[in-house]
Amino acid sequence: MTMERDELLKVRDHYDAQMRRDAVPDAAHARVERVGPVVRQTVPGLGWNGVLWSDLDEETADAQIAAQVAYFSARGDQEGGAEFEWKLYAHDRPADLGDRLRAAGFVPEPAETLLVARTAELALLPVEPPEGITLRVVRDEAGVDLMMDVHHRAFGTERPRIREQMLSLLRDEPQTLEAVVAMAGDVPVSAARMEMRPGSSFAGLWGGGTDPQWRGRGIYRLLVAHRARVAQERGIPYLQVDASDDSRPILERLGFGVLGVTTPYVWQPDPPRPAAPAGSRRAGAAGFRGGGAPGEDRGMERIGPPLTGDERETLRAYLDFHRATLAWKCEGLTDEELRRQASPPSTLSLLGLVRHMAEVERHWFRRTVGGADVPHLWSREHDFQAAYDASAATRAEAFEAWEAEVEHSRAVEAAAESLEVTAHVTKWERDASLRVVMLHMIHEYARHNGHADFLREAVDGSTGA
Repeated sequence: MTMERDELLKVRDHYDAQMRRDAVPDAAHARVERVGPVVRQTVPGLGWNGVLWSDLDEETADAQIAAQVAYFSARGDQEGGAEFEWKLYAHDRPADLGDRLRAAGFVPEPAETLLVARTAELALLPVEPPEGITLRVVRDEAGVDLMMDVHHRAFGTERPRIREQMLSLLRDEPQTLEAVVAMAGDVPVSAARMEMRPGSSFAGLWGGGTDPQWRGRGIYRLLVAHRARVAQERGIPYLQVDASDDSRPILERLGFGVLGVTTPYVWQPDPPRPAAPAGSRRAGAAGFRGGGAPGEDRGMERIGPPLTGDERETLRAYLDFHRATLAWKCEGLTDEELRRQASPPSTLSLLGLVRHMAEVERHWFRRTVGGADVPHLWSREHDFQAAYDASAATRAEAFEAWEAEVEHSRAVEAAAESLEVTAHVTKWERDASLRVVMLHMIHEYARHNGHADFLREAVDGSTGA
């Protein structure tokens, strides 16, 4: 039976205190420390690095965010610093902490629902396996590899960090891990794990991926029930899950209640940039870095959009492709060449287009979709045309502004629940969906990249899209 609201709030406070503020490391070689108002975990190699809890306000938040970025940037055991995650909960303060993290370069991943249930009740679930299914408890590396095989088929990704973490727990702290694989004969079709930290009232359920051909047969329910029985035997009163939109309905039907919503904000160090083949000209779809200094090949790859994929993935890819195309059109030119009004009588220039697109990104994503009250970049009178005047502009100034706005745009789009999210468009005097905004941005870039092609050809004869 799902817990009532008052009980859920008490459990949430207990969870915050035990699993976040007073957290213990999730591996023997990890370290949890409290530094002022922040609790963080650090671990060498492929382990999880991140901020577990914070006690911040409007006056202290930005400084503490900067301090954590500086700390993980300086990590000496990983070249370029360590990637880390700031695990933000909806009830964390200040209320705009997510916006502050995005402004500091963090990228939000899909939000998850924090669910909890009483172990004793879930342990009563039937555990009769579906026909043809047996359970194999993971005790060694071979079992871990079976889990990784299932994960790849279920989610289409490789997770070396999880593999390393499981091997470490099996080697150093086997009592803290219960991992199980559902087998159809000799074929692994589903896998899940449960982590149980010493002294904790909460056992964390993770994984639960099932081969698409075996979904809908009760295997996920079976894995939950198995882990609940193990937790009950250990005297752990609660099970906790960070649930995706796919698993949340199933878990709620089993009796889990909602404690809140958590969003992982990920910060990544700048990756090393590979050298480009001699004579090539490439531009990056994800990072533009100023469009390339005169005569310089930035060594970035302009990645073509996928021919398959869901709608949101496709829209993102096409938008990034057109962003990269504009960077490519500016690559290798001097500031003077970028400012040149090369197709008279038009006063357009390549640098003017970059400035304009920075303004457009800012308007559509930060102001319209995100609702942020931010001024125009180059006009106090809200004049979009002012951006086109690049007569006194420099490459560094224009590209720095554009890249910053692109990152803000990506963060705003990633934080939106779906393409159906709407925002009021003042110019149109109507509401529009995120889908329409992204299509409009693709159209905007495509149109101006046509201009950029003519401008570049007039400067040095280079052509091509």
